[in-house]
Amino acid sequence: MESEVYLTLSSIGEVVSGAMRVWQPREKDVELETEMMLQLMVFLGNDRSDAITKIQTNATEVVLDIVVELSETGFATLTFPFDKDESWKLLGWALDELSIDIEDRDQIEGSYFINVTPNKGFFSKLLATASITKTYQLILKEDTNSHTRVIFVDLSEENDEKTISYSAELFDQIASKF
Repeated sequence: MESEVYLTLSSIGEVVSGAMRVWQPREKDVELETEMMLQLMVFLGNDRSDAITKIQTNATEVVLDIVVELSETGFATLTFPFDKDESWKLLGWALDELSIDIEDRDQIEGSYFINVTPNKGFFSKLLATASITKTYQLILKEDTNSHTRVIFVDLSEENDEKTISYSAELFDQIASKF
């Protein structure tokens, strides 16, 4: 039996601007995440030196051929060079890394429902009622054994230019994580 554990640390930091102090998300601290993973591996029974070797082996950067292209509907599509199960895991990891709010997920169907709040200003960040949240669906479709497409679906069916450009922006951000 084999298990996979993905560990992500999200933290906030206090930023001082004049007399105002604001707490906001900080950049990811890869070294701290790595140390937390090492501690978890040792806690789960790995030898410390073996755990360090495993982490260093996995730290080598592998560039994946993730392709973003426009579909016939105008929305962007994302293509992973993996089967549906592996693409599902990688997409979930990338959405987590980008701090995208996942409302729901269905692994059997192969879809994520994500909530996006357009940045309208200072008050929209403080008050949830000051901004409108849009929900989009990302559907995974396996083309062949080695390729899976991710399709962007606008559930409001407005299909306006902002939503179409957002699909390309989101998929570009996801692809940049690999």
